Amino acid sequence: MPRPNVTREQTMEALGKLLRRYNEVGITTIFERATDRDGVGLYA
Repeated sequence: MPRPNVTREQTMEALGKLLRRYNEVGITTIFERATDRDGVGLYA
């Protein structure tokens, strides 16, 4: 399946929204089991 064509800025904005939503419902820890180096870099 091809990756969607999104910018890093769009990815970071979406990730920020997702993490804020997680925090709203009490989720404070997540685990990305199928990530790569680029994926880890999003959280650094």
